[in-house]
Amino acid sequence: MEVNSIKRESVAEQIFGQPKAKIVSGELRPGDKLPTEMELCEMYGVSRTSVRQALTNLSSMDLIEAKTGGGTFVKKADASRIMDKLVLFTFLDERSLSEIAEFRSILEPAVARLACQRATPDDIEKLDGIYSQMEKHRNDLTEFAKLDHRFHTELARISRNAYIIRTYEAMEEILINAFSQIVVENGNRGGWRYHKQIIEAFRSGDAGLAESIMREHMDRLVEEHGK
Repeated sequence: MEVNSIKRESVAEQIFGQPKAKIVSGELRPGDKLPTEMELCEMYGVSRTSVRQALTNLSSMDLIEAKTGGGTFVKKADASRIMDKLVLFTFLDERSLSEIAEFRSILEPAVARLACQRATPDDIEKLDGIYSQMEKHRNDLTEFAKLDHRFHTELARISRNAYIIRTYEAMEEILINAFSQIVVENGNRGGWRYHKQIIEAFRSGDAGLAESIMREHMDRLVEEHGK
């Protein structure tokens, strides 16, 4: 297996990153055997501890598996399981609210456009029901944050794109925590106002307007939580 030279900082992460990239790109395929720990130590010029940590990370993400007496092999990818592991690593790494805001600013305007294009009258009624609950609980920030998250998750469902829906489901724990912290820090007036405007755009069937409102909503979020 061809390797690149290793920088001295974050050695285990760099060792982890190289085979991970080869697995994701398909250069290393399911069933391919990885070099032994000692061979990897010699190839990278690093300690056995660093190699073991890198292999542990790959195994934790279900990218490789060790077979007793047989060596370590690339596993057949399960996209949903890998996504769960990636989200777990993100949570454990304590990604900042600014990074979550950036992620949402990229994804959510497009979701709003797609959802508006595909929304049925029942879908709009459901969004309106969530908004009504948000009004009812406007003084209960904990409950409001949950409803705020539910509103955005419902937009993902209305998009009827399985990959978007799966992303929101896989990131549920992180997003709920982020929504809660955002509402506690900034209050609920901004989200409340934008949600009403988005529902009005859905009622008029204006997907471009729905996207524009969501982009303004997310841009403001990025500004409030920028680095």
